[in-house]
Amino acid sequence: MYMKTIGIVTEFNPFHDGHRYLIDNAKKIQYADFVIAIMSGNFMQRGYPALFDKWQRAKRAVEGGVNLVLELPLVFSCASAGQFAYGGVNILEKLGIVDVLAFGSESGNLKQLKKTVDLITKIDIDYPDELKEILSKGYSYPAARSKLIASIEPDFDDSILSEPNNILALEYLRHIDTLDAYTIKRIGKGHVETASDIRRIWKEDNPQKTAEFEQRYFDLVRSKLLLISSEEIDKTASAGEGLGNKIKSEIRYAQSLEELVMRVKSKRYTYSRINRLLVQALFGITNEIINEASLYVRPLAFDRQGATLLRAIKELSDIPVVDSIPKALKDRRIAETIKYDVLASDIYNIIYGNDLYKNSDFVQKPIAII
Repeated sequence: MYMKTIGIVTEFNPFHDGHRYLIDNAKKIQYADFVIAIMSGNFMQRGYPALFDKWQRAKRAVEGGVNLVLELPLVFSCASAGQFAYGGVNILEKLGIVDVLAFGSESGNLKQLKKTVDLITKIDIDYPDELKEILSKGYSYPAARSKLIASIEPDFDDSILSEPNNILALEYLRHIDTLDAYTIKRIGKGHVETASDIRRIWKEDNPQKTAEFEQRYFDLVRSKLLLISSEEIDKTASAGEGLGNKIKSEIRYAQSLEELVMRVKSKRYTYSRINRLLVQALFGITNEIINEASLYVRPLAFDRQGATLLRAIKELSDIPVVDSIPKALKDRRIAETIKYDVLASDIYNIIYGNDLYKNSDFVQKPIAII
C-alpha cells in the first residue's frame, strides 16, 4: 500500500500550535501518512542562537506530530532565505520518500506565489541592469526587487515580497524540482501564540539568564571580530562592500550585540542581514563554503513511524546518513560541512553555560520516542 509523506523546512524555535496546525492541516488535505521535518540546529536563519537547543526542539516536534526530524546543516540554517530554502528543499528531495513540501505563508495562495516566482525570474533574466541601478541607490536586494516589479506590474501587491514567510515560500518554490507544493495561510496574530511571543515571554520571565546568554554571545562575537581583519569579515556570506571596515570601526563602541547591529545597519543592510553576518563571521562561513556544502541526513528525533522512514531512506537514497559523528568527520563526502554543526553545538553550549562534553554532538544521540 502506497504511503504519502509530507516534508517541511522549519526552525521550531520553539514548536507551537501554529506548527501543529500546519502539520494537521497538510496531512488532512493531502491525505498524507507521515511528516518529515528538516530543522535548523542551534543557530537560526535570522542570525541568533535558538532559545532551546536542537535536541529539545526536535523532541517537542515529534511529540507534536512530526515523525522524523533531521538537522539542516549550519551553513544553510544561518544563511539567506534562498540558501536556507535550497538546503532544506534539496535534502527533502534527495531522501527519495517525500511527496509534498508543505509550508505556511501570509499569502496562503499557491497560484499567487507561483506567479510572483515567475516575475522574480523575469527580473533576474530581463532586467539585471535596472535592478543594479536601484541597488546602487542604497536599497536592500528585497526592496530593490519589489520596487522593480511594481514598476513593470502596476497592479502587483508588493506585500507578498515583504512578509517573512512569503519570502521563504517564494524561495521554496524557486528550488523545488520533484516535489509537489502545498501552502496554508498563516493564522493571524491573536489566534495562536507565535514563536516570537513565546521567546519574548520566556525572556521576560528569565531576565537574569537572558542577560547572561546575550552577554556571552556578544563576547564571543566581538572577540572573533577583533581577531579577524575587515577583509575576512567582507568574505562572509552576508557581507557587502565596506561592511568589514564599518564593523571594525564600531566594535569598540558597542556595549551589546543589539547596539552593534544598530550601529552597522542601513537601508541596504537590514537588521536580520547584519545578525546573519555576525553568526557567519563567528564561524567563518563564506558563500564559497555554502555553495560547496554537502547534503546529508542527520536524525535528531523520531517516533516508531520515523524509524521506519529512516530505514527506507537508507535503502532507497544515496544521500549519506549520519550514524556517528566521529565517522562523519572522517567521511570525505560530508566532513567539511558537518564540522560546522559540531562546532555550532560547542559554541551554543558555551553561550548557554552547558557542560561542553555532556552536551556535545559526540555524546548526544538521536531521541527515539517509541
